[in-house]
Amino acid sequence: MFYPGNWIHSFPQHFQWSNATLIAKGMAPYASVALEEIDRVVQRLHQRIDEPHAWWEEWTAVAAWAEREADTAAKEGRNATAGNYYLRAGSYYFTGERMLPLGEQKLDVYRKSLRCSHEGLTRRFPNLEIVDVPYEGSALPAYFLKAHTPDRRAPTVVLFDGLDNCKEMSVLFAGVELAFRGFNTLAIDGPGQGEALRLRNLPSRYDYEVAARQRTNTSPRGRTSIQTAWRSWLIAPAAITRHVLRHLSSVTPRVWRGDRITITTRSGRNAGKRCKRTQRATPLLTFNSRGCLVWPT
Repeated sequence: MFYPGNWIHSFPQHFQWSNATLIAKGMAPYASVALEEIDRVVQRLHQRIDEPHAWWEEWTAVAAWAEREADTAAKEGRNATAGNYYLRAGSYYFTGERMLPLGEQKLDVYRKSLRCSHEGLTRRFPNLEIVDVPYEGSALPAYFLKAHTPDRRAPTVVLFDGLDNCKEMSVLFAGVELAFRGFNTLAIDGPGQGEALRLRNLPSRYDYEVAARQRTNTSPRGRTSIQTAWRSWLIAPAAITRHVLRHLSSVTPRVWRGDRITITTRSGRNAGKRCKRTQRATPLLTFNSRGCLVWPT
């Protein structure tokens, strides 16, 4: 079926659908989606472009199919195949959940996404643990992906989500490569993100560095933070106000000034107060303007 659009704009007349589809496509290198399955969904959505509810109906339909395939494979002991299908089901449920209004239906779809993601991640990555990070009388949900260096202690990268992703994505698009390169990864749904918001009712906050200061039992002598998307400036003060994080990096190119990072910090606990900007030179795992990791040599 031919439909108007391109790789970036699958739905030229619908920005939200295009953006969400592009995010889903971006997970293809990590085997948590299949481009052919996405294309079939896009084709069906073009036939229902004027139906707002079509979005979640089509995405959850392909997710339910993948989940059934995964359950069958799991019962037959084909864990690698089951893991692949579970990962894709989790991604598709999450993509469909994006456009659902607040309510039980949204939570039900999210729970299905989380269940499938857990089943897929633990099957595909035996070096992954599902953990909690203590946080103000509660806990932030997280994944701890161990480095492929069992013979020595590894430094740990702490990943916080952005506006439109979750720990199920960041542990794949960053954690897998970091593990290969000798880093542990702690991928966290921080306050206002993913599972922390949906199932634990932990809202976002302007003083986001508080979440980064929570002590963990990972590698205290070499802890790095990589913050993705719009919360980049929120996490940065933790690296300055306390020596919690040794290094800091961000996917957001606008904060970089050569080998120095421009940090925005609040001048008080009131979010409405004036901000001040400071600069701090620090060794960095950086991202270039195209969002690609630049590894130190």
